Amino acid sequence: MPETDRWINIANQVKERLTGHIPLFDLRLFGSRARGDATPESDLDIYIETGSLTRQERRLISDIVWEVGFENDVLVSPVVFSREAIEKGPLSASPLYKTIKKEGIPI
Repeated sequence: MPETDRWINIANQVKERLTGHIPLFDLRLFGSRARGDATPESDLDIYIETGSLTRQERRLISDIVWEVGFENDVLVSPVVFSREAIEKGPLSASPLYKTIKKEGIPI
């Protein structure tokens, strides 16, 4: 299996486990693993766009991301933005957000 397919598969595992537990608007693989220029020490960057979250829901995201990473022997680093923060705040203008939307692989 090509490396990018492996990372997409792991990101999909995160998406599957989150679905039904939190409002999930977008999930993308981004960063060095998505670009194909990662080193063996690179983490797996995942963008998660959701609704407003409770503390318990944020903890759930953290737990699921950790479990999936542990099961696949990779550090998964989530970047979580709420749709409201993107639409009403300055996040939509941030270079990170623009790069994720442009280069990220939708899952």
